[in-house]
Amino acid sequence: MAFSRPRVLVMADVPGWAWDWKARAYRQYLSDAFDVVVAYRAGYYAEPIPASFSSCALVHTFEFPQVDLVPLDYPGKLVTGLTAHVWPTWGPERVQVWADRAAALHGNSRLLVQEIQRFHPRVYYTPNGIDPQLFRRLRPRESPPIVACHVGKPNPRKGAHLIEAACRLVGVPLALNQRRVWEALSRQEMVDLYQDVWVQVTCSSKDGTPGPMLESAACENALLSNPIGNMPELLEDGVNGFVHDQTIEAMAEKLAWCRDHPKDTEEMGRAARKTILSGWTWEQNVEYVRTMWREVLNAP
Repeated sequence: MAFSRPRVLVMADVPGWAWDWKARAYRQYLSDAFDVVVAYRAGYYAEPIPASFSSCALVHTFEFPQVDLVPLDYPGKLVTGLTAHVWPTWGPERVQVWADRAAALHGNSRLLVQEIQRFHPRVYYTPNGIDPQLFRRLRPRESPPIVACHVGKPNPRKGAHLIEAACRLVGVPLALNQRRVWEALSRQEMVDLYQDVWVQVTCSSKDGTPGPMLESAACENALLSNPIGNMPELLEDGVNGFVHDQTIEAMAEKLAWCRDHPKDTEEMGRAARKTILSGWTWEQNVEYVRTMWREVLNAP
């Protein structure tokens, strides 16, 4: 089957959530070479799924379980992968079944790529990005004391309870935004939230890319994270933030330093935005996806 501009079906979950923004970025920057169609979970369809999967040269799913939504007789290519450190919850045998249906796998951090190489000979690195024109500093912060921030679903693996304890220990105010999709703030509201922040904190045991860390960094906020997902790639210890070992004591120590060095913390925030601009925008990172799609479609 020949395609002048191959149709790619990107399977998101719900509008306004992380996979949706990824899918929209793919469509925005890759439509020059691909006819990108985005589909959403039943009950959330913003665009119709093609009447026949056979009209698509490629189906792109963000995580393994979505493979079950693709008909077994689908004649085109399929790519799937991981966006979080969660595959052990499904078990290796089940993951292998999903992987065997795919022409390639993808991971949004180098740690995830390493984890899933056991399941397939072809694995692509497809990092996330951010829109730095939307996420940016709009106004000066209030004078100290500094404010820490954590954004994430109310899932124990996100570590919010540990962050709260660390902030209490050293008297650092915490802006905590724990919401599910039906109560999520708009992106403009998120930008406003980040304006009063000095340091963005993650303590997750699952995230492949903690999206709020990219958003907040683009708004010139310092970062404090354990080495999960893409954080070892993004975070340069002592330059644009600090790495911690996922303990209350380690986070408290770094938060106390930020509390006592507000000017240096602001400088780290400016360095964090420079890091985003140097390699973490969507315009830059969709090129990894372009390469994957092109190579998979051109392969025998």
